[in-house]
Amino acid sequence: MKKVLALLLALMMLAALVGCGQGGAKKEEEKSFSFTLGTTSAADDLQTKALERFAANVKEKTDGKIDITVYPASMLGDANAEMEAMIAGTQDMFMESEAGYLDAYGVHEAAAMGVATTATPSQAKTLAESAYMASLREKFRELNGVVTISYNWYRNPIVIASTKKLEKVEDFQGVKLRVVPSEITIKTYGALGFKCTSISYNEVYLSLSQGVVDATICPFDGYYTMKFYEVAPYCLYFGSNTWMNLWMNEAKYNQLSDNQKAIFKECAEEAGVWYTNEAAAARQPYIDACEAAGCQFIDVSDEMLQECLDLMAVVSYEQEDAGVIPKGSYDKMIAASLGQDVS
Repeated sequence: MKKVLALLLALMMLAALVGCGQGGAKKEEEKSFSFTLGTTSAADDLQTKALERFAANVKEKTDGKIDITVYPASMLGDANAEMEAMIAGTQDMFMESEAGYLDAYGVHEAAAMGVATTATPSQAKTLAESAYMASLREKFRELNGVVTISYNWYRNPIVIASTKKLEKVEDFQGVKLRVVPSEITIKTYGALGFKCTSISYNEVYLSLSQGVVDATICPFDGYYTMKFYEVAPYCLYFGSNTWMNLWMNEAKYNQLSDNQKAIFKECAEEAGVWYTNEAAAARQPYIDACEAAGCQFIDVSDEMLQECLDLMAVVSYEQEDAGVIPKGSYDKMIAASLGQDVS
């Protein structure tokens, strides 16, 4: 009997060892990767620092199996070139504002995001987390083979940095404004009186200093980190709020194990929270530094903002009537930003 028990115990121990061995082998099956991650933000921008934090955390949690190199300041090309490269698979990951790129790559419902639909940070968060936006991201994935890893990177408000003082809509008339390369953005800001042109983000400083443009749309933190305040001493708080997306080529993403995918999402969302908090905390120090350099910040009045929204909304409805944007897109975007069901 004792021999039988001893044999059974030995078999159980052997089974346990085999099980542990199989578990270890399974872990070893996870492949190693080196990925490129591009951004247009400056090297010392909080967004870049947050991406580096994401990369470091992924490397640690994957036991060094995944190494992500962050390339800031348009080192891999301008925003359009980086998006094209990611879709083609020659660049693995890319971070930019969601607003302009869904429309540019086939999700035309998202064009309405360029019409200042999110006037407050809470509205921006509500819209970003809505089921409506989730459906647009899924359409974007299907069309372009690009996966959204995270989208919870909430920026400071969008501003208009300018070489001349802009306090009312009348001041916009004929001002040469740099905007993102989005047709509806060009049309909507054109409706306010601006002469719009698209220039790579890394070329804006020089363009402002040489008078190629008189003003640029940019995130508030970019006004400081890109040193636009040196050549554009006026900063108009325009009121709209946006967020950044971390995207990845779907074919590259699908090479990851389920565990590695979970780590990517966890680390990206953690970095997004860190970025959002740090960006908010840095706002006052950035203001102080810019004002010390002689800059003037201008608050947009509620009346002026409403006047702008009304003019821009007309463009959106015209684009819907022309078939450029699917019917009802603008109203759905507004409703989703207010937490209403648009299914």
